[in-house]
Amino acid sequence: MFVARLVLCIVVILAAVPAVAVEITVEGEIATISDLALPQPVGAGCQPGGKQHCPYELFARVGVCVQTIANEIYDAVCRVYSSSSAQVQVAIPPPQGGGSLWIKAVDHVSGQSSTHWRTDWSPKDDLPDPPFDVSGFTEGSTLLTVTGLTSGAKLMSMYQRPGGALSITLIEDGSWGDEDGEANGIIVTMPPRFSGPPHVLGGEIWTLAYHEGTTAGGGTWTADGLGLRSTVAVASHVIGAGGVPFISDLTLSNPFGVNADGWLRFVEEDSDWQQAPEVTFSLAPGETMSWQDVLASAFGINENVKGSILIGGMPTWSLAVSSRNYAVDDSGRRFGIAIPGQSSFSPLIPGRIYVIPGLRQDAEYRSNLIVTGTVPEPSTVELRVISGGEVLATAEEQVPAYGLLQINRVASSLGAGDIADGYIELVVRSGAVHAALSVVDGSADDAAYIVARPALEMD
Repeated sequence: MFVARLVLCIVVILAAVPAVAVEITVEGEIATISDLALPQPVGAGCQPGGKQHCPYELFARVGVCVQTIANEIYDAVCRVYSSSSAQVQVAIPPPQGGGSLWIKAVDHVSGQSSTHWRTDWSPKDDLPDPPFDVSGFTEGSTLLTVTGLTSGAKLMSMYQRPGGALSITLIEDGSWGDEDGEANGIIVTMPPRFSGPPHVLGGEIWTLAYHEGTTAGGGTWTADGLGLRSTVAVASHVIGAGGVPFISDLTLSNPFGVNADGWLRFVEEDSDWQQAPEVTFSLAPGETMSWQDVLASAFGINENVKGSILIGGMPTWSLAVSSRNYAVDDSGRRFGIAIPGQSSFSPLIPGRIYVIPGLRQDAEYRSNLIVTGTVPEPSTVELRVISGGEVLATAEEQVPAYGLLQINRVASSLGAGDIADGYIELVVRSGAVHAALSVVDGSADDAAYIVARPALEMD
């Protein structure tokens, strides 16, 4: 089976509290961006602005795009700014013959944003509509489309995962970053970030502005979707192979310097993730929250079920997530397996070969394969059982959207029989997943949870 750690806990479920949007003020040639989130991880040993060296996470970080339009000359520049206080100051070009100014600021930590717009250098309350349209910017999508451009236009792109990486690039219709390769007023691009999966993650933020074009203004879009941040591949309320019930605990810790407001969903095996029950939580910096027997205590589920737990929200990227799936014997002793929470920013994706070592299946040990989908569409994986330098069995399997595929006694289930020593080779043909082996020692029903890793680290 699988297992987890017993933690005495007080469960508190609170509604998410939205963060305050950043503020932009302009005086002369200086724009001040204020009300930024200033993270201060508990236990870091230093404070922002102090004499002791602090890791970069202690600084507020904001992405700012500035577009000026004067004398029919259009220009946009995007940069990332850091500050040891909750504000930064940005130099802007002076007005030349009137013209327009468009500023977009996106808080790197919280994902909150604001826009400032002025024409003839007078502030305007009515923001202009974006001069182009974005489609396909939804969780799981691998291609995004920008339409309504002038032919050959160049766009400054600021693409952000709140609480994480921010990527600034230049995209040109018909050239850099345009997958259709034609200067036709349409840009088709993959998510323009420097790392992470090849698909969009719900809640990501994309700011675009003309670097060269004929229309003023820009726009910001937030990716639609579930907003998945972490996955616990398997949690249960089931009777194990030895007749003992296995249950799961869940623990969330927030080491980040801002509140983590989010939700949990339990996606039961063979069920629709869109119908999954959901509860919310709120964690202040440095707080930990635990659910003993999480299916019962958080979701009120006491049936004989198993499935996956999804964790999401804004930003909640930094949450440390752990679980333990375990049983209690007649003497009150707990045994089972620790299961890590895995980030939606680092799933198994197409284009790589992954391996899960430690496969053993005989009279003493059994190995169960656990694969969980991390996108809103089914994923396809190819599996190979390898031992002694030979491929003993192959299979192609469908993994449900955000759901669990579990293959018990995987070697024999795929036709390879007993395996003294071997491994699973896994290739994702479509979609994205997390995968692991639960290798159970039958003498005590204790187990190891072995996560898939790339066969070759070529980066």
